[in-house]
Amino acid sequence: MIHYTPLDPMEIWTDLSAPSSTMEERILEGVRVLLRKGEGMSWSVVQVISTDPEDYLRPELQPGMPVDYVPTIIRNKIKY
Repeated sequence: MIHYTPLDPMEIWTDLSAPSSTMEERILEGVRVLLRKGEGMSWSVVQVISTDPEDYLRPELQPGMPVDYVPTIIRNKIKY
C-alpha cells in the first residue's frame, strides 16, 4: 500500500499515547547541542548543532553521553 501525503511521516505514525520526552537546546563547552531529559535529573546529548567538523569528533559531545545540566527554573510572582 502506498500512502501519498504532504505531511511529515512522523506526524502520521507517531504514537500520541506515549509520553513525549523533554528536549532542550543548550550550549555546552562552546558548542550548541540538543539535550534529552532522562529519568530523574539526568540529561543526555541527542544531537550536536555545529558547522565545525571538529565538534562532531569530541567524545564528550557524542550522542547518548550523560551531561551534568540543571535547567534554570523561572517562577512567576505568586499572588496570595
